[in-house]
Amino acid sequence: MKNYKYLFLFILLALVVPSCDDEETLADAIEKTPNIATFENAVINFSVVATGDEYPKEIPMKVKGPSTDNVSSTVTATISVDPASTAIEGVHFRLDQQTIQFSPETDLLANLPITVLTSGITPPLAASPVLILQISDASGADNVVANGKTLRVNINYLCDSNLQGTYVVTITRNDGAIYVYDDEIAKIGSGEYRGTSVAHYAPGSIGGTPGFSFLDVCNEITVPEQNLVDLYSNLVYGIGTSYADPVTGNLHIEYEVTFAAGNRQYVAEYVKL
Repeated sequence: MKNYKYLFLFILLALVVPSCDDEETLADAIEKTPNIATFENAVINFSVVATGDEYPKEIPMKVKGPSTDNVSSTVTATISVDPASTAIEGVHFRLDQQTIQFSPETDLLANLPITVLTSGITPPLAASPVLILQISDASGADNVVANGKTLRVNINYLCDSNLQGTYVVTITRNDGAIYVYDDEIAKIGSGEYRGTSVAHYAPGSIGGTPGFSFLDVCNEITVPEQNLVDLYSNLVYGIGTSYADPVTGNLHIEYEVTFAAGNRQYVAEYVKL
């Protein structure tokens, strides 16, 4: 009986423990897996102010895979536009070149130049044009192939926006409490802003980055979901209707803040000084 027991253990170990040959076969298989020329992201957003100007942009690309150290020659990838794109070449964008080269000297990294066009564009558009790019071919190295995945480029057209400045903000909480603060709104990007007050907290009173960020697209304001003063797990996000008054320059922003004891809603009226 004891002999049978040892025999069983021997067979079990033989099944569980791989041989050196198996490990070498697996390593060889991985090594033979081709590297791919691909986009660094699956989705990218280009937001531009429609002034009639052209905006040069770059799309990051790379060659990645299990044996990129063995790529010793320059790889050339061919880029094509997917017919499913709603963005129109010559109207919304210009693809400045349809091939891109990856050199071992630059760690097989490259940027594809593209130009976003705004001439004749009057925002807001009913929908943002979408450009879908794909890599149709890769050549120059035997162990590099084209990746079949696509890149989605969302082209967002913005109106000229200048909401930065000094305001007096009156914040009404949903229980009727009212708070009044001086607020300084800074422009931190195209159509992107950040004030210094949030909820019922005085500017700078709870640490973190004071205020909250919001976006302006042709006088329509949105508050994307974000952490309270970029520090706490409480979330801040827009609700209702928020807007900038194009005549007075005043702002109306509605948002909600999550709390363990129950969420609070706020209506903020900004009067520009």
